[in-house]
Amino acid sequence: MNAEQGSRHLRFFGLRAPSLRSGLAVLALDTCLAMVAILTAFWVAFGDQFATTFQHRPSFLLFIVLCYGGFAALSYVSLGQHKQTLRYSSVKELLVLIQSTTLTVFLFTLFVFIAWRAEDVPRSSVILTWLLQVAFLCTPRLMMRLTFRSAVRDYASEHAFNQKLPILLIGIGEQAQRFLRGLKRDSAPVYEVFGIVSPEKTIPVERHAAGNVPQAPMLGTLDQFPQILKQVRRDGLNIRHIVLSDAALTPDSIRTVLPTSSEHGVMLLRTRGKTELLGKQDLHSDSEVTPLTLQDVLPRVSRIDRASIDASIFAGKRVLITGAGGSIGAELCRQIATFSPALIGLMEKSEFNLFSIDEELERDFPHIGRETILCNVRDATAVDRWFKSFKPDIVFHAAALKHVPMVEAHPLEAILTNVEGTRIIADACAECGVASMVMVSSDKAVNPTSVLGATKRLAEAYCQARDLQDVQGGPRYTVVRFGNVLWSTGSVVTRFRRQLSEGLPLTVTHPDVVRYFMTIDEAVMVVLLACSESKRHMEQRGTITVLKMGEPVRILDLARIMTMLAGKRPDHDVPIQYIGLRQGERLSEELIHQTESLLPTAHDGILLVSPRTINIQILRRNIESLVTAARNGDTAGALHALKSCVPEYDPAPKEDVYGVRSSEARA
Repeated sequence: MNAEQGSRHLRFFGLRAPSLRSGLAVLALDTCLAMVAILTAFWVAFGDQFATTFQHRPSFLLFIVLCYGGFAALSYVSLGQHKQTLRYSSVKELLVLIQSTTLTVFLFTLFVFIAWRAEDVPRSSVILTWLLQVAFLCTPRLMMRLTFRSAVRDYASEHAFNQKLPILLIGIGEQAQRFLRGLKRDSAPVYEVFGIVSPEKTIPVERHAAGNVPQAPMLGTLDQFPQILKQVRRDGLNIRHIVLSDAALTPDSIRTVLPTSSEHGVMLLRTRGKTELLGKQDLHSDSEVTPLTLQDVLPRVSRIDRASIDASIFAGKRVLITGAGGSIGAELCRQIATFSPALIGLMEKSEFNLFSIDEELERDFPHIGRETILCNVRDATAVDRWFKSFKPDIVFHAAALKHVPMVEAHPLEAILTNVEGTRIIADACAECGVASMVMVSSDKAVNPTSVLGATKRLAEAYCQARDLQDVQGGPRYTVVRFGNVLWSTGSVVTRFRRQLSEGLPLTVTHPDVVRYFMTIDEAVMVVLLACSESKRHMEQRGTITVLKMGEPVRILDLARIMTMLAGKRPDHDVPIQYIGLRQGERLSEELIHQTESLLPTAHDGILLVSPRTINIQILRRNIESLVTAARNGDTAGALHALKSCVPEYDPAPKEDVYGVRSSEARA
């Protein structure tokens, strides 16, 4: 039996008809079988007297049968029998059938005793009805199960000796059609689609995945996926890959598939979308697949349309990026290069990082002029010299120390880089006639419990104060605040990936830790949009741009998802170890301070945070005292000054590894 024959057999038994998968269809079928059961029981119980007994009372017999059918339908609905999928019936479903039949017989017997004391109803018919109803209900389920398994086994047997990898395809839309056509055109395809699963609750006949393309049987819907995969594995088909497409490529759908696929060691792949295939002339491109990524699984933040960014503000301009070799800085370089700037300045203190991003831009954007600037933002003399030489029009300040535990161990370095470095860059922008400066901040700046958060908040405050002060002809200072960035250097995601590749346990600080996440591309889009909007709305000064981050993600869930994406089982193949919160860390982050208010924007995914009143002269004096203490190596004095500059800074004690801050514990 080939795939098409298997498909026809399944179609014959209703596996492809939407009606037989609906609850109403199953309810109607089972109710009819119950009425046939009691009618048959009466015929057996009365024997030769059946015809003479009801010859003149057919309405009474009809009433009995309809009443029994009504009680049966009531029993089925109350026990959820109508939600069963016939071809996946098992012992669990059999127990439900027995319970519903027993309940039906009990209700009917009670009714006839109350109504007419069971006259003309043989006692034996009660037992016969129960036996026949169970048998009648089991028969179609058994037939469909055996036929389905036979089609699966025949298909698996026929393809057991070819070199193609058997896969399941989840999806019935345009991407699925393109993928199947690509496999058909490919002279030596890697995969062979064994079966198709619909991501929708029903399978509309007019929307079958392949259209006129030959295909494997339609196995069911996404909510039946666990039973489908278990069944095909029991039937001897060693499915190692599952390909998702179209409507299946949503976080909710993927999270439905992940646990079962991980349990069976199955790798999840995805088809490529139209945008990924643009420009590819290879005939085999349509059949290409790629592994699922973390971005596919996590809840999505608000997306920024690239078209909403005013590219003209970058075209022909000299753009300087500090921290150009870091995760955010490097992506800023790549994105800005697409806007045809006159020159890109790459300021970076790490020689290797500077070399890497310069080499990449030379390869990918050879027509864009660049200048490498090996410079530390803490060196005021060097920064001033480079600014006067480069003469930037726009500055993106991404240079910072950002790792909480490292910054807690070296607070003076963080003060000099994050606070003094930002002040030096901001002042240089004013002195050299820069039109716009954008500072990259962090959600850790809101009610900070770490040195990192406090230094970032102070840097925010300085940029806000300068923006409010330099109203006449000065630069626009814009602050962008967002959460954790996926795959940035040293992030928890990077650490989990390394631990998975080395076969190590995944280390999680606390089971209840949650964080906001976004991709590097999404983060940079917000930064570019903030720069674009600051030029359009000159009246909105001192604000902070915040992206709507959606729901925060539990780090424990993140660890489990990454384990399952690797085709492994959390807590079984890969253990998870809790190491406790480190100094400066907390259970959750915030995006907005309680004293800050929100201002409307033209973009649904973007929020503007109104400025808190800041006196720049007082701020400069406080920062000078802070920086002086840091330069003198006075850690205690510097931390005291930092607390004075950022009153909401409330460092958590070292022994507080379970995330309960001292103030909360006292309360």
